[in-house]
Amino acid sequence: MQYPLMIRNCLLLLAVFVFQHVCAEQPIPRQLRDKALKSDKFDSASIRALATVLDRYWDHSRDSILRCNEILAERESQYLASGFKYGLYQVYSMLGGNHKLLYNHAKSAAYFFQALKLTEAMGEPAYINRVRRELGLLYFIQSGWIQALRYFEPLIQYEEKARENIAQLNLYRYLAGLCHVRAGKPDKAGKLLKSAYNWAISVQDTQRILEYGTGYAAAMLGSGDKAAAAALYHTLLARAADWKDADAYFYATVYVGLSRIAMSNPSQLLKARDLARMALQVTEGKLGYYLPRIEAAQILHRVYKSIGSYDSALFFVEQWTHQKDSLESSENTAVMSLMQAAHDFDKREAALRIEERQKRLVMWVVAGVLFLLGVIVLLFYRSVARQKQRSEALLENILPKETILELKTFGHAIPRIHEDVTILFCDVRSFTTISEKLSPAALVALLDHYFRGFDEIVSDLGLVKIKTIGDAYMLVGGLHENTGNADTVVTAAIRMLEFVASDREALEQAHGYSFHFRVGIHTGSVISGVVGRDKYAYDIWGDAVNVAARMEQNSEAGKINVSGETWKRIEERFNGHYRGKIDAKNKGEVDMYFVTNRENTGNA
Repeated sequence: MQYPLMIRNCLLLLAVFVFQHVCAEQPIPRQLRDKALKSDKFDSASIRALATVLDRYWDHSRDSILRCNEILAERESQYLASGFKYGLYQVYSMLGGNHKLLYNHAKSAAYFFQALKLTEAMGEPAYINRVRRELGLLYFIQSGWIQALRYFEPLIQYEEKARENIAQLNLYRYLAGLCHVRAGKPDKAGKLLKSAYNWAISVQDTQRILEYGTGYAAAMLGSGDKAAAAALYHTLLARAADWKDADAYFYATVYVGLSRIAMSNPSQLLKARDLARMALQVTEGKLGYYLPRIEAAQILHRVYKSIGSYDSALFFVEQWTHQKDSLESSENTAVMSLMQAAHDFDKREAALRIEERQKRLVMWVVAGVLFLLGVIVLLFYRSVARQKQRSEALLENILPKETILELKTFGHAIPRIHEDVTILFCDVRSFTTISEKLSPAALVALLDHYFRGFDEIVSDLGLVKIKTIGDAYMLVGGLHENTGNADTVVTAAIRMLEFVASDREALEQAHGYSFHFRVGIHTGSVISGVVGRDKYAYDIWGDAVNVAARMEQNSEAGKINVSGETWKRIEERFNGHYRGKIDAKNKGEVDMYFVTNRENTGNA
């Protein structure tokens, strides 16, 4: 599909001039500008020209990257409309790289997964391998060792067969070997890392000798060969002293390895301590050096504990916990795993569709030959239709309509980021104590009574129920179009508590108990998606979900506790009072309010 030349040129001119006058470090050559504008259609030449502009003539400041993303988003819409797959691959790859520069690994992975899906459909091994490399590196820097291996191992197999780029082959061997070491499989790592190290020696590449050598030494140490590991570490230190360009990460990794070896000998505890301290010193104040710092802190904790210096041991427990929290505080790894599951789901569905088409072809051929088999096939498809109706009815009970529509239309549901979503949690006060006093039948009957009532309120207000966990009930507003907002969620909370209070006497007469619910509400951004292979589960993730849970934990029976973010959105329409800044677990002090009624007739 081709677009008018004038529209196309306007779009490319916009990209070129924005980057030349706003983001460029140097003027863009006129020849390159002309090359981007000569073609009267979307083609590979114009893509390469645009990619050259984006790659060479802008700096890596945050504003520059964000402007680049805006232009790429415009190109994406045009390529989607024209069905230009190669252009989409380039756009998604560039967006993935840009978000990696912004340290937004979840969004980076989302775009690279889209690029991978396109390249697999195009059947281009070179493009597939580029995206695999990026995804493997994303998992690697997030310490997702097993997931990273899913991408590095096929790259090794491809390069071993092609034998076109030996340097790249050994880079992948090194990365995969480190993944095996970190995953606790040093035997698998040894062969890969030894090959990479020997190649680096053969080409006399000092930087790679140091990098690949530390990995090989770690594999030796993991396999129990401490003497060989120590010898290699000292050889690498000597080479680094002559080269003088080794970085802090190299020295920290070597010091940690030697410290681990010293720890195995009780008479060398002080040597282990000094080496671990050196690892911390060379990485002090440097970003991203979490792993060697964690390992060094763990060693120092063990040393000080062994010699009876418990205050120092406690200090280094806190140090490694802090470093580990810094490494794991982001939800990027969880989100990337969700995207990986979505991609795997797409591939399985595609394989099933191919298999289904093959079965259908066979059935129709047989039906044309034998009338009786044709009747059997017809009856079979009627049964499949009935099963499909039952499956769709079941899906409507566990997934939002928008997600079901995506599954029907595209064959998959893509994880999405939602802004300004309001989350409600409620649970039963003293549920554990009450449950011990009720029979199983009475307990289930009470929960069923309340949750059925909550379901009716959620349905009536157009909100989305996420799940129930034991005595807890979770719903959201604003997740999709026409699914409510903060006002709607607070209205639901009021109606839920009114419903709970309305049947209290009857329930106490019937079962001897009734429940008292507490409610917590917070507003923020979340990520939604579908996970699971045999049983689909629709869920949401994000810091806003954790804050909403803290609101519920700090609420009281029969009351609605909302965060400051939610209160800003509802204060003109609801009455309430400020509770002050209250300490929330793992969140520090948070502004909290109790909502008292639906109508705001005066100041809160």
